[in-house]
Amino acid sequence: MPGDEWRVEVELADEAHGQSVADRLRSLALDDEAREKLGADVIVTRDDLDLFLYADSEAEAREAERVIRELLSADRLEASVALTRWHPVEEDWKDAGEPLPASDEERAAELERKEKREVEEAAREGDTDWDVRATLASHSDTAALADRLEDEGLAVVRRWRHLLVKTITEEQAEELALRLRGEGAEVEIEARDVKIGGPFRFFAGIGG
Repeated sequence: MPGDEWRVEVELADEAHGQSVADRLRSLALDDEAREKLGADVIVTRDDLDLFLYADSEAEAREAERVIRELLSADRLEASVALTRWHPVEEDWKDAGEPLPASDEERAAELERKEKREVEEAAREGDTDWDVRATLASHSDTAALADRLEDEGLAVVRRWRHLLVKTITEEQAEELALRLRGEGAEVEIEARDVKIGGPFRFFAGIGG
């Protein structure tokens, strides 16, 4: 399937689970050995004791899984190995045995799980990921809209004719932006990659 993405996830045992110093030294070469055997079609990355092998077809991914299991056995390394598939609606790696959603109901269920996960992550981290910035025609319109949004439980920052509304998911941001445009506001959506010190920073470059 075009655009399909598969991943083999390898979690090497650490010293607390029986990996000796010698095992760890052998494991350092595991990603290089995998690259040599699998070639350029499979991308191999490493994060300390975690190894990831990316492929664009199930056949390549299963071959990568076979090769990595052989290498682990040959090097006498302990590890857990899992084959996963990217689910673009849910934006998550799922077990390879779980099919992609085929119906509107299944896609809606994945989207709901994605939004629930993002809400839980935001609650843990104490921050939101998306900002909706709106500029209205008058100060009174802005104040009235800010009051309505706050009554709905949204986090709102108001500065003169400008509003900043924080949302957790991209879908929520897009829905809110569509609604605000319907009320005559000029709207921008921005992903929050970093925490910014104060609300005035969000309106840099916006006149009026």
